[in-house]
Amino acid sequence: MMAVARGDLRARLTTPKGVAVLTVFTGGIFLVALFGVAPEGVPDRPALSVIPGIALAGMGFLCAALPARAIVIPEEKDLLDLATAPFSGREVAAGKALATLAYCVVLSLLVVPPLAFLNALRALPWTSTLGQMATMVAVGWAFGGVGSWLSGIENDFLRSLALWALLLGVGFVFLTDLMQPLAAVHPLSPFPSRALWIVACGGAGVLSWGLVARRTEQLRGRR
Repeated sequence: MMAVARGDLRARLTTPKGVAVLTVFTGGIFLVALFGVAPEGVPDRPALSVIPGIALAGMGFLCAALPARAIVIPEEKDLLDLATAPFSGREVAAGKALATLAYCVVLSLLVVPPLAFLNALRALPWTSTLGQMATMVAVGWAFGGVGSWLSGIENDFLRSLALWALLLGVGFVFLTDLMQPLAAVHPLSPFPSRALWIVACGGAGVLSWGLVARRTEQLRGRR
């Protein structure tokens, strides 16, 4: 389990391409925070919610796209590679789940400065930023499980099609405010609403990582 987790984290945090992905993500959030939104925000989309929403979308995209090979880091192993490794399906799923959780924490820490700055401007407590981080980590972890499961699809075209269908579907939900998925990441979100989304994403993550373990065993049985 730990070998799988270390391999993924080493690929994402220490390789040139992994560092480049982190740099682009962080730089984009900072640029939007500093120059992309006026202090008073835009109609119906104040700066207080725009920046967390963009950070949430970016984290979800990265956590799904990296394991699904939409963004390829050669050093990172997918399910097709690990199906021939001396690890059980549960060990592979647990290792990747742990690595994804750690990666989500890293991404959330990178966006703390702009989030904390915006919250401080409005005299909001530091717990607001912690709540936003927890929501982002839960969402990213769930997306990571789905992306890891998709990496077990052997046909590159079908894997890409499934990934982009997922991302476009989630994007449609976000843009139409269906079920108000961005409400939980808003710093003024009430605790019950935020806790509900965190628990829901956590449950979706547990389910998806269970499917990752099962898919790994299926791939191993074919080889």
